[in-house]
Amino acid sequence: MCHNELADVMKIGIVVHGPEAIDTGLLQKVLKIAKEKSASVKTIMSGYTGIAAVIDAGLEDIIDINQRVIPSEALLMLDKESDVLFLVNYGKNRESIIRFGEIIYSKIKDRLEKPLCQIDNGVIIEWNHADIPITIEIAERLGFERIEAPRISTFAKDEKWRTITGIVPGENIWINGIVIGKAISLEVAIAKNENGRLVARGIELKQSGVERLGNFDPFTARVRSGVIRRTKATPRSLATKERKGIYLVNHATEDAIYSCRNAKFVITVGDDTSKTAASVLYRFGVPIVAITDGDEDGICDEKIFYPGSIVLRLKSGSDDLIGNELKNLIFKNSNMIDDDISMEGIVDVIRKLAGDSIVMEEKY
Repeated sequence: MCHNELADVMKIGIVVHGPEAIDTGLLQKVLKIAKEKSASVKTIMSGYTGIAAVIDAGLEDIIDINQRVIPSEALLMLDKESDVLFLVNYGKNRESIIRFGEIIYSKIKDRLEKPLCQIDNGVIIEWNHADIPITIEIAERLGFERIEAPRISTFAKDEKWRTITGIVPGENIWINGIVIGKAISLEVAIAKNENGRLVARGIELKQSGVERLGNFDPFTARVRSGVIRRTKATPRSLATKERKGIYLVNHATEDAIYSCRNAKFVITVGDDTSKTAASVLYRFGVPIVAITDGDEDGICDEKIFYPGSIVLRLKSGSDDLIGNELKNLIFKNSNMIDDDISMEGIVDVIRKLAGDSIVMEEKY
């Protein structure tokens, strides 16, 4: 089938990134047009930050939220079974929109066979084929501007610094899901030193985050800024399924989202980890036991816990220590146990380990 003669029988693959594309209704508008043109529309949510938005909008039967894939991987998956691909996102500004698409397309441009169109906040970018009829129609119906795809820049292998665009001073910067500091400039760049550890320009680094990040590759790392969900929606929880296993999540929220959906309950360590994991696990009907110490960076604006959840606030710097002791004592250095121990039983263990380090407890 010729790309500029795509008929109504075309197969459409959609990758949606981030909650804002759903909360604003952009994805729903794209889906409506796509379904008018095709009987075969497959949609994948890429990244854990948008999963709550999918459930809140009641789209979990339409959008695949089970794939733990980055946007470029999701596009390649759909490329095999689609005639045209849409990347739906809702960026903060024009600069971040273009850079987001450029990063993704640069990873797959030599392997992608089908037309790729980025549908974003007010703009449409046709990355590898121009004037696709359905793209033109979407632009007209949504009132979006079609802009020319920029020439793709590539990083030289010996280049040290990666520039991060679309940053607003004061925003938290997180790399691979870990908050590593706060932007203090419009010009932000990251690199690694001789030990593979993060160094940065334009960022006030948080040393505990840098240590958790450890050895990393600045050019393949997933970098985000601001909060997890800039938009709001009414929370919704799915019907409870059979529950199995107790999980420990220590500063690795993404693990919780994909592996703990059917857990009896989840123990989370860290303020941001607990708040973020609780927000998404609420949608799956999973309560948590949160071990925190008040050191919150504020990447999650939503404070919502599934009924039965318990938050233990410890003295500053104590959450990691107790989390590690709990992992050694109960989880035997694993992240999951299939045990009959109750939530209250786990909380009692934490109370004994923490002793007078406990500042307060909250039950939901």
